[in-house]
Amino acid sequence: MHKNLKCYLIEATILAGGKMAFLSAAEFRPENVLEIDLRSESRIGVGAMRADLGRLGKSYARGGPAMTLREPGGQIVACVGILSMWPGVAEAWCLASPLAGKWAAGLTRAVLWELHLLEECRCLHRIQAHVRRGRRDAVRWLEYMGFEFEGLCLEYGSDREHYYRYARSF
Repeated sequence: MHKNLKCYLIEATILAGGKMAFLSAAEFRPENVLEIDLRSESRIGVGAMRADLGRLGKSYARGGPAMTLREPGGQIVACVGILSMWPGVAEAWCLASPLAGKWAAGLTRAVLWELHLLEECRCLHRIQAHVRRGRRDAVRWLEYMGFEFEGLCLEYGSDREHYYRYARSF
């Protein structure tokens, strides 16, 4: 997390099996990408970078604010953040584990809160995200959070797969 935005820990609550449970959020650390059990869809999207996850984690940590969300047992649900591109514009990223579906409500609340903080503290007027074509769950999630479809990026991925670009402007 950047020095001017280092002060918070978020708890998002959900109802799990009739009991209240907490999803905790803390500052992202580069080694978190090595701990996370990526969803099969995320493993595909990471593609050729899989061998360089340590470097990817360092790049994400340097690029902008990010957080790691854990379930009560300590397993990582997701790592999410932004990469600052230039003043006012950032690229959102998310690496999710298979637990993300179970914790969808808490994950979404935490990410929406984070987006709100970033928009305010970073004076962002645009956050964009790329999602691999065919990832309907990711598309629905982005649209729910206010992102709008902008277009298809041909051969955008390291594996030459096509990606959709979504953006949220303020």
